[in-house]
Formats: sequence, C-alpha cells, structure tokens
Amino acid sequence: MFAPDPRELRRYAFAQAAEAAVMAYPAEAVVWMRLVNQLDRSGDRIARESRPFDPADYMRASYLKEQGDGFEAENAAAAAR
Repeated sequence: MFAPDPRELRRYAFAQAAEAAVMAYPAEAVVWMRLVNQLDRSGDRIARESRPFDPADYMRASYLKEQGDGFEAENAAAAAR
C-alpha cells in the first residue's frame, strides 16, 4: 500500500480506467489510461535501475575489500612466523 510494485499499480490504474469508462466518465478514464501508459514505459525500469548506492560507492567498497584481503594475508603470514 505504501510502496506499491509498478505492476500492481499499473493493474490498479487499468481497473480504474475500465470502471470509469463503464460509468461514462471518459475524462477520468483517459487520465487513468495515461497513468497506465506512463507506468508501462517507466515503472519496471525505475524499480530495476534503482540501487541504494551509486557506482562509485561500489568501486570504493571493492577497492577496500581488496586492500583488506591483502592485510589479512600479511597478518596470517606474520602470525605463522
């Protein structure tokens, strides 16, 4: 309800458009169908492309992980001596 899936929202908008058309409210039906069209073009893509971090953050995390792995190997070698 608070964060609907784009597919669910599209289905809801389509159902509202159909209901408005049956009830003889053509202007409302057009508005709902415009929403369906907009959701069809962008809905799934927005959900698929959204990430909590930008690409630079992922690069920084990867670099820090590599550095950490190197330190762990050095510490293990020092402990073995």
